[in-house]
Amino acid sequence: MGTDENWIKVREASARMGEGRFLARGDRGVAVLGYVAAKDTFDKDIFVGSRIKVENETFKVVGIMEEIGGIGGANEDKSVYLSLEDSEPYAGGFGVDNYYAIEVRVEPERTDEIAEKIKEKLMITRHVTEEDIDFTVYTPKMITSTVLNIIGTVNL
Repeated sequence: MGTDENWIKVREASARMGEGRFLARGDRGVAVLGYVAAKDTFDKDIFVGSRIKVENETFKVVGIMEEIGGIGGANEDKSVYLSLEDSEPYAGGFGVDNYYAIEVRVEPERTDEIAEKIKEKLMITRHVTEEDIDFTVYTPKMITSTVLNIIGTVNL
């Protein structure tokens, strides 16, 4: 997962460092591992200071996350976090200038307002209208509603 030093700040409610540190501005050649990635992915025990290989590149492990768990945390626990620049060769078309996701932390009472502003700005930047919109803005309330609908369907 390509990201920057701000990801851990945005996710502070659910993501914490178990050992070491998260990525810092300007980091290159280093990695932070999700809990499962550190414990179950490699043939040897991984610690802060270990070196891992991602395809043909070697990265020094500077941090290991605490376990996040659950549906929303499953991918994070299995992730290898690299700087945006280091991750670009593995990003499948996404990278420094082409994002898969952008996460924003706002005051809870302003969530809907900020989500709408983000949507408006992205529509302008991407030159799209409501009819041909090519992205989605999710809020925690929307995700909760979707999960409750799925649970209701399963119960039914």
